[in-house]
Amino acid sequence: MKKRAFALLLAAATGCSAGSEIIARRAAAEPTVDGRLDEPDWKTAHWVTLDGSRPARPQTDARWEEIYRAAGTVGYAREQFAQSVRAAALWTASGLYFAFEVEDADITARMKDGDTLWLEDAVELFLARHARPGEPFLELQLSPANAVYLVPPPGKTLPRPRTGVSVDGTLNRSLERDRKWTAELFLPWDELERAGLAERPGAGNGGTVAAVRFAAWDLSIYSQLRLNRFTTPGRANPAFPEFYRPLRLVSPPASASEAGDRPHSP
Repeated sequence: MKKRAFALLLAAATGCSAGSEIIARRAAAEPTVDGRLDEPDWKTAHWVTLDGSRPARPQTDARWEEIYRAAGTVGYAREQFAQSVRAAALWTASGLYFAFEVEDADITARMKDGDTLWLEDAVELFLARHARPGEPFLELQLSPANAVYLVPPPGKTLPRPRTGVSVDGTLNRSLERDRKWTAELFLPWDELERAGLAERPGAGNGGTVAAVRFAAWDLSIYSQLRLNRFTTPGRANPAFPEFYRPLRLVSPPASASEAGDRPHSP
C-alpha cells in the first residue's frame, strides 16, 4: 500500500499518471512514409486521442454566446470542437515512426519549410529523452502541404526528417468542405541518439526510450477559431517536458490494454 501511494505521488510530481505511457509497437516491416497510413501495422497501432485543447471546449451557453459574438456563428465552432485528432507511434530496428489522423472540415496550409506553420493547420511532435523539468527537447511541426518546421535541442542539429501527408478533401479551398488529413514521419535511431533525444532498444532502458507529446493546430475560416489540441496531462505550453508521456517500445502481440482508443480506419 505504501509503495502504491509513493508511486502515485511520484506520478503526480512528474506530470504523469497511471496508464499515461505512449506505446510504440514494433512494425512487421518498414512503413512507407507517404502519409496514407494504409499498412496493417498502423491499423493495429496504439492510437492516442489529443484530449486537451485551448481554448477549452465551452461548457456553458454563456461561453458559446461569446464565440457567437466573435465569429457570427456557433454551429461551425461546435463542429470544430467535435473534430478528433489522434496520433500513434511504431518502431523498427531503423528508428521511430509517428503518425497523425486529423479530422478537419477546412484544411489550410500555404506556408513553406521553416515558416510559422502553427498559424495555419499543423501537427506537432515534441520529443525528449526523459519526462522531467529542464530536459532538452525537439519541436517538429508538419503541415498538410508537407512543410516542416524543425527546432532541435540547443547545440544539436537534425536533418529534415522523412515525412508524408495525405489530404482527404481539398487544400486551401475554404469554400469546399473537407474531411481529414493524415501525416507520417520517420526519425532514425542514429540521429535521435546523436541529438540526445532517445535510446535505441536494447540499451538497458526497459523499453522506455524517450518521452513525447503530441499537439495540433487547426485554423478554420468557418468558425474564425484557431484551435490548439494536445495530449494531457499538463499545461498547453509544450516547453515543459515534465508533462510529456514516456514512450515505451513493445513487440507484438500487444495486450488488450495497449490496443488504443479504437481500431484505425483510414
